[in-house]
Amino acid sequence: MVDRIDAARKAAVERSGKLPKGDALAARLHALEERLDALKKTIVATKEGGAITGEERIREHTDQLYSALLRYEGSPAAYQVARIGALSRELEDVQREFDQLAATEVRAMDAALKERNLPPIPTNAVTAQVEGNAPVMGALDCLIARSCEEIGRAAADLD
Repeated sequence: MVDRIDAARKAAVERSGKLPKGDALAARLHALEERLDALKKTIVATKEGGAITGEERIREHTDQLYSALLRYEGSPAAYQVARIGALSRELEDVQREFDQLAATEVRAMDAALKERNLPPIPTNAVTAQVEGNAPVMGALDCLIARSCEEIGRAAADLD
């Protein structure tokens, strides 16, 4: 999830940097960047200083729980099992919020980006992994749009 958020955030920063100052789309991209940052902060501690800040998020709580489970030789206690469920639900909530953001605001921006000859913002795991690889991104776009004319050209670029 953090990788998906990071890829979308990085893309928003990149795209806004290619737009002129004062552009309305650049402002929307900056607002998206801030929302993505806030989402990431619900999963991982982001303050400088590492462990000494005391900041704990889903990742840190999961690490503590995992460590506690490893140190004990018996079955997990009921409160630990409940905590696993609670952390899973918290992460699912973040994923739902990200998916909602991707389906609404990001998709709306993708049309405006396309008008300016800029690539869309990656929001799923596959596009996040290949972001920056133009031939692969082109092939994925074609597959998603179910337009196979460009798939041949994109595949030829890979050779």
